[in-house]
Amino acid sequence: MNVSPQYVFADGGDIISLFGHNLNITDEVWCRFTLPSQNGRSNYYEIVQGSKIRESSVDCQIPTYPLASMEMEAFVEVSTNGQDYASSRLSFNYAQKPKILGFYPILGSVNGGTVVTVSGTDFIRESILWCVFGHSESPALWVSHNEIACTTPSVEYPVNVTLSLHFEGNTRLSEVSSSFAYHQELSLVGAFPMRGFVSGGTIVTVRGKVFLDVPTLTCYFGNRAVPAKFVSINSIECQTPSVNKSQEVELKVSL
Repeated sequence: MNVSPQYVFADGGDIISLFGHNLNITDEVWCRFTLPSQNGRSNYYEIVQGSKIRESSVDCQIPTYPLASMEMEAFVEVSTNGQDYASSRLSFNYAQKPKILGFYPILGSVNGGTVVTVSGTDFIRESILWCVFGHSESPALWVSHNEIACTTPSVEYPVNVTLSLHFEGNTRLSEVSSSFAYHQELSLVGAFPMRGFVSGGTIVTVRGKVFLDVPTLTCYFGNRAVPAKFVSINSIECQTPSVNKSQEVELKVSL
């Protein structure tokens, strides 16, 4: 037999599925949960009646486990008569519900591909994590218990969406109050002047489409980033940085 998901929330209510053989003896099934105690005390048990979904699958609702201040291993056994339980027990883990505290950047192109760094608490390394942008899922890369990274999916048009997080087999989401903003892909038309002094300080007017008045608006002269001044949806201004020698660099704009 095996169990899914491997991680559930400590506040209970999640559904855990057990897969195995010989579950078709009766339509009634029970799950006995072995929950570890703290301070060296004996384990305690909770028994709940389950639901047989298929001939080889049983679903049971997870009990609350208030002692799980951190990740804790627990066990579950199945019975078809409420008295005799399977000789083998299956392990799973209680964990605190992950929380999103913030993310960056807060906007990206409708074409997707923006890597968003999400900060929070209780991100589980061994679990399969997803970021949900609106209604679209994106696999998450675990960085630490306080950080994950997600790549935005594409959308059809500019829109603000909520960013949520969920992990393997769990439908309850951890949401953040602020939204991620999708914008049209930036398109640069030209810039003037196209020359400046190595000492920097030249004001360059950049023309293009769909500029946004956001604090993160930035010009890149080569690999040197400088703040950009929003003028209009079709125009911004940037001041050139100083360089060590005369050279030609690529001009890029980022939101």
